[in-house]
Amino acid sequence: MAEVHPLTLQLTDELQAFVDANSGDGTNFTNASEFVEHLLWQRKRQDEAAQVRESIVAGYNDAIDGRVVPYEGDLRALMKRNPS
Repeated sequence: MAEVHPLTLQLTDELQAFVDANSGDGTNFTNASEFVEHLLWQRKRQDEAAQVRESIVAGYNDAIDGRVVPYEGDLRALMKRNPS
C-alpha cells in the first residue's frame, strides 16, 4: 500500500463552500479529504491522457514528415507475447 501523507489546505470561502457541497451526507464522498483526493486523481489522469495524446500527435507528425522506420515483423505475435 502506498504511503499516505497529510496535507493542510487554506481555502477561500467560495472554495470551502464548493468542497462542503460535494462532500458529506448526500454526496458521493464521505468527507472533504475523499473529494479532494478524487479531484487530484482525476487531474493526474487528465495530465497522463494529455501526454499520450501529445505522443500520438508527435508520431503522426513523424510519419507525415517521413521520419519512419519500416517494421517487417509480426506485430500481432509481438503483442501476444507482451500484452502490457
